[in-house]
Amino acid sequence: MAAPTVVVHGADEVAAAFDRVARDSAKLGDVDRRVAGMLVPDIRARTPVATGALSSSWHVAPGAGGGASIESALRYSVPIEYGTSRGVEAHRMVRDTLRDRQGDIVDAYAAAIADDIARTGLEVTK
Repeated sequence: MAAPTVVVHGADEVAAAFDRVARDSAKLGDVDRRVAGMLVPDIRARTPVATGALSSSWHVAPGAGGGASIESALRYSVPIEYGTSRGVEAHRMVRDTLRDRQGDIVDAYAAAIADDIARTGLEVTK
């Protein structure tokens, strides 16, 4: 008995659509910058204030691959974030902001990827 033949129509189009989604999703620099900009005010609000220099120093900077990073040029920003063995208390302003805004961060990237998929004509459902 001969094996049944299965014919898939549209497989090449689906594969091409997924290739476009992968290319578009690799270019998420706009989302990186938007998310970083969304987080900076929270980081500033969590930063301990003596003079206000550290709090006002947080900013969005260009990141690797066209993305974005959140930075402070002040050399004491890292010891204030992580603490030191010499008694400087860790304030966790960046890490706590990332933890507390995790849902917003994921939602921003998920929406961007869903938009990329929708532009291909494929349907996105949860």
